[in-house]
Amino acid sequence: MNRSRTFRASETGLLSTDRRTGATVHVPADFPFRQMLAVRGTDLLDPERKVLSPFRYVDGRTIAGAEHVGVVETAGTVVELLPKTWSPGQDPSMARAALEAMLESYVDQGRLSPRRSARRLQQAHLRATPMSVGERILQRFTAEAEAVMQAGIRFGYSPVQEQHPFLRGRLDVARQIRQMPGKEHLFHLRHTRFHPSRPENRLIKSALLRVAGRSRDPILRTRAAQLAEIMHDVPASQTVRHDLAQWDSGRLLAHYAAVRPWCRLVLEPVVGLTAGSQLGEAWLWRTDRMFERHLEVRLRARLETADQHLELVAQGGPRRHLGVNAAGEGAFRLKPDLALRRAGEFVAVLDAKWKQTDGVPSEDDAYQMFAYGHRFLSGRGPVVLVYPSTPRFTAPVRYRMGELRLVAVPFDVVADRFLIGSDTGIAEALGNELHRLLALDPVPDIR
Repeated sequence: MNRSRTFRASETGLLSTDRRTGATVHVPADFPFRQMLAVRGTDLLDPERKVLSPFRYVDGRTIAGAEHVGVVETAGTVVELLPKTWSPGQDPSMARAALEAMLESYVDQGRLSPRRSARRLQQAHLRATPMSVGERILQRFTAEAEAVMQAGIRFGYSPVQEQHPFLRGRLDVARQIRQMPGKEHLFHLRHTRFHPSRPENRLIKSALLRVAGRSRDPILRTRAAQLAEIMHDVPASQTVRHDLAQWDSGRLLAHYAAVRPWCRLVLEPVVGLTAGSQLGEAWLWRTDRMFERHLEVRLRARLETADQHLELVAQGGPRRHLGVNAAGEGAFRLKPDLALRRAGEFVAVLDAKWKQTDGVPSEDDAYQMFAYGHRFLSGRGPVVLVYPSTPRFTAPVRYRMGELRLVAVPFDVVADRFLIGSDTGIAEALGNELHRLLALDPVPDIR
């Protein structure tokens, strides 16, 4: 792995050997285009959706990223797909930070409190060393595993059946009666053993061994090997999926909660690749899905600190239909990404759009929000489109559609801020409650 080559491209950028093509990352003629285009796998965010390839064919010796971000490793080559906010020739650190911020929200969602997630996110951004996303995942897992060991490795009881020349535990009478001649001096025993070989520890041991053999950072490899040696009494997991299913989330293992998702990422990459005769790995995520989840986590963190009686309802909650068919059944289902509710009544609808824009919504987006506003807000109130901020889009834009108020708001993923400015018209369009919520500073670091 130390001899592998690393290339970077944006989510929609190109990898090409044709130097006449603009805005490309130029690669040598021996770049494994065929292997990269032949990858197969499954998207972890959506297990039902098969990933045929994280790239699409353009022409001749050119391929482009296709709606995924992350890292692809195969045939001795590493391709880092960064969010579309980055373009070749620019410093990739901010794009990496944006991807890591969204990854933090995805990993921590439903497992850690918003405050703890924000604290970990801020700590992660303090480490500004140039490191690919794949290496950052390995580094983060190693740090979480070390925290578990500092808090104490949990032991557990497991049943044991064995033969001994002395009594220990309980005699297995049924098996003892059937003891073979010549072995009458041995006792069939049943007892429990208190030791650290439990599913959680076996998985951590396996992941540490993987980091020690896979990372390109010699310091990280050494640290992972040292931590694995501390767990010398724990065998590596032989059945990773079975052990993951047996992971105990009880109160006694609360300090293991943070390491679990990172352990899973190390042991089960988001996509397992088959590229021709070459095998590889990848961490790939649909950027639009990650952006939606990131906004949900960050808004929940704000609601936790805000003194408001608002409830955030995610995509799986509010569902209504635009009309009915001839049989009287609902047709054209509407399912906004996020909605705010007070006392059972919807007061605002928000939809996340991972697009580069100058603040002018597309007609499709405007029609979608118009339908949301009429079905969820009875045609009156704020409907908000949230886009990632870009150099061309740093201030909100507002529109009026009858009694509906459409506002396009930029969100700085790295700084965790909605860029709503100080325009009083924006405050009026959003409404006092929603304006105060979006204007809140990021959740402070809770020590």
